[in-house]
Amino acid sequence: MRRDRRARRGDPDRSEPGFVAVEWVAAMVFLLVPIVLIGAGVSRWPERQQVARAAAAEAARAAVISDTRALAEANAARRAGEVASNYGVPAGEYDVDVDAAVWDWGENVTVTVSMTMPAIDIPGVGSWGATRWASSATQRIEDFRGLE
Repeated sequence: MRRDRRARRGDPDRSEPGFVAVEWVAAMVFLLVPIVLIGAGVSRWPERQQVARAAAAEAARAAVISDTRALAEANAARRAGEVASNYGVPAGEYDVDVDAAVWDWGENVTVTVSMTMPAIDIPGVGSWGATRWASSATQRIEDFRGLE
């Protein structure tokens, strides 16, 4: 009785159909999916940092050209909201704080914009976990300008 050489057990030429497909699916689930999720979340962080910087700078300028402290706070919040909406950041994901020791000529006004940074953010699905990142900008109230 003649035996086929390839039919022997342990022969390296013997093929095992379906084995590569299982490895490929396992690699996709256990390796690539977590890497994609981490990349999707972290990739938004530089964008959000830039939004906070731009919003703080614009809000500080809007604050110092206002006549009163109350008007400065309103103008700073409005201007930061405009900048954030231009970048597509929803209104609930940032806070604006105007800080000035005294509202008078030559004083410094500091505006801080705190931005929510999503830990994991999948576009179209949602985000889980978050941290806050703040950016500040300081402007000087002009020396020769009328204040109330």
